[in-house]
Amino acid sequence: MSTVNLGLIAAIYVGTTAPTNKKLIWIDTGETPNVHKWYNTTSGSWESFLYSTLIDNITIKKDVDGKLYVDVSTIPELQVSDGSVTLAKLADVASGTVFYRRSSGTGSPEVQTLAQLKSDLGLMGNNTGDQDLSGLALKATTINGKPLNANITLTPEDIGSPEGSGSSTGTNTGDETKSGILSKLEISILSGDNTGDETKGRILNLFSLIEEDESDPYTLILESDLEKLQDLEKIPEITLPSDTTVAGRISSLTEGTDYPTGWSLSVGESEFDLLITHNKGKKVFDIKVYSVDSLGKERMLIPFDNAYSGILTIDSNSVQIEALSEVQRQLKIYIEFV
Repeated sequence: MSTVNLGLIAAIYVGTTAPTNKKLIWIDTGETPNVHKWYNTTSGSWESFLYSTLIDNITIKKDVDGKLYVDVSTIPELQVSDGSVTLAKLADVASGTVFYRRSSGTGSPEVQTLAQLKSDLGLMGNNTGDQDLSGLALKATTINGKPLNANITLTPEDIGSPEGSGSSTGTNTGDETKSGILSKLEISILSGDNTGDETKGRILNLFSLIEEDESDPYTLILESDLEKLQDLEKIPEITLPSDTTVAGRISSLTEGTDYPTGWSLSVGESEFDLLITHNKGKKVFDIKVYSVDSLGKERMLIPFDNAYSGILTIDSNSVQIEALSEVQRQLKIYIEFV
């Protein structure tokens, strides 16, 4: 009967001590977790499969305690030397970005936008940072031959004499003479305790008062009488635009333009009545209503016909025009007071 050579029968040794048969696979139970090891005949030591697969024994070594470490001196080609990193090796950078550290303290540079940089530099609007200061440059370089590159003291000669009849001396620089002041105030006579008193004749002339006779040469008009005369000279006027209703006529009026300042216009007791509050403390003597055509001609309307149906005096400060004219034209209303 013939025999067959089966070759070396390998086995797995399990234990905490290294086996003497170097051809075995050893499960080292002395490490946690357990490690599969094989015998390296070159180094003469048992090594784990993980160590022999991933570790280059030239660069990564074991220390006396069996711990791994990197021998930096054996891999200079893997070290990053100063100045060796190019811009092309940086990550992709978006347009409009800059690198600088904005956060306080030391640390890595940060990616910022141009807008943020502009804000940090205090540039506003479309300002590029360039400033043309030529328009702000001092044009004059001297005063009366004295250079302005240092503090200077101005003398009366530098300032000169002020315009007018006075001089630059005295308590008030540039004092006018008494005659010059009187001339500018159009005062020719000085009398009484108050310098510059006007004569009675000039005062009457300023107020348009006339001389009556020698026994009573001047007549003074009371202020209240003067107001009455002034009221008669200018009769208050109201302008109403064309509209179908009283409310429509007064809706867009302007005080001081379409009716006197201090007055108010509103719809009266009826929607056809116009209430006028004049606050004059007087009663109405007469009211005239005119229609105005496109050429500006005024036609007086007849009371109780096509001007109004009646006038109601409510009190001394207000009056109501009843059934105001419905003529489809601009109206002018004139009011006389007692």
